[in-house]
Amino acid sequence: MSPHGKGLDNLNVIFNADSLSAVKSSVLNGYGMAFVPYESIKHELYEKSIKLVDINDVDLDYDIYMVSIINAFLTNTSCQIHQ
Repeated sequence: MSPHGKGLDNLNVIFNADSLSAVKSSVLNGYGMAFVPYESIKHELYEKSIKLVDINDVDLDYDIYMVSIINAFLTNTSCQIHQ
């Protein structure tokens, strides 16, 4: 995108969802394109219902969260990480 003078700020974001199912459904119904994790679309790629679009010079920055179950047994390793 940068060779064309465009960046992420130039994208026309018309829909934002926390649900991957909602995002994939929107794409499959022709409502546009989306940034999604590869693992979440492997099945659709295999079925050839969607396709990948390569975008050069784009660095997507996003938060990653570690979660654990509340009030349940944790392994020793999990306890060490949790603290």
